[in-house]
Amino acid sequence: MTPDLILFLSIIALFFILGLPLIIKKVWLPVVLEIEDYEESDFTDRQRIYLDDLDAEMAALYFRSARTYSVTNLQGPNLVRTYLSDSDPALVHAMALRSEAGAVETNALNYIEVATRFSDGTSISTRNGDMSSVFSEPPHNTVVIRRLLRNATDLKADHDRRVSKVQERGPLFMGADKLFDAIQEHHERWCRFQVATNSLRLDAEANLYRPSVRTGLRGIFNFLNPLADNFTVARLLIGLIAGVAIPVLGILYLNDPSGPAPSWLVAASGLPAPVIRWTALSAVFAILGLVSGSLFTSKSFLWTFLLAWFPLRMLGPSIGPALGLSLWAGAVATVVCSWKMKRQSLV
Repeated sequence: MTPDLILFLSIIALFFILGLPLIIKKVWLPVVLEIEDYEESDFTDRQRIYLDDLDAEMAALYFRSARTYSVTNLQGPNLVRTYLSDSDPALVHAMALRSEAGAVETNALNYIEVATRFSDGTSISTRNGDMSSVFSEPPHNTVVIRRLLRNATDLKADHDRRVSKVQERGPLFMGADKLFDAIQEHHERWCRFQVATNSLRLDAEANLYRPSVRTGLRGIFNFLNPLADNFTVARLLIGLIAGVAIPVLGILYLNDPSGPAPSWLVAASGLPAPVIRWTALSAVFAILGLVSGSLFTSKSFLWTFLLAWFPLRMLGPSIGPALGLSLWAGAVATVVCSWKMKRQSLV
């Protein structure tokens, strides 16, 4: 086993040794949600533009904005606008949130969810969020993820096709005045199921739900799984092309000191050939980080590290410290991803 692989596996082990206690201690859910209406005067320009555009799209589907609100005791800011219709029992939620664990921001996410509740106590939800959940859904909840359906119109059409097959359950209409009670009821029922299945435990002293060890381990595995969250086949193919083409072509082109580019750079700068080589290689892997960080969000570091490390190892030990270049590419991807998410964040 090579030294860089040993170091990589050691880093993975630290995720479990250090990460698991932090998840169990720092992550929590409230027992009772504190929901407050959001004042129109509190909207930022970005929020107003996003919601105005969505209002227009929903109006074409004969849905109106019913309530805009925030759950104030979650770990991180959030904003929800719910749309209702007089002729359609579905609820359409536009959600913007940013999750935090202590002082650490973990992720920002904007997504749309279409939900239909039925008289038999069941529900069907269709959402386009990128994040994977570490929790199992209760038997009465059916949740379908449609990551590629980015607009509300397509998402609603997909949801309607599913609901049309179970009309005998009796879809329920809901008024805006009952919305907060329904949200609280859903939260309490969902949490009871998680406690019953040992995914959450009640911290009676703090009056909070905390993740179990099993849930903490699932969270770490989910974090380390490159196929979770915003993975799609299209992103994978583009990532593989970039991950192979950029490092391999860059390495092969720069690894020969007598090649035209290295020779010209040495002559133009007056710097030693090894300095030029490593500077140029750093630039090549920064480009890989830029591309990968633009493709992947929550998995940007992991995907970039893997895309960089495997070509380096395949090209042999003469390349030098594969781990260092891979970590550098992953760091660049993380910065790019963070910048991208901040630009998209609504809260």
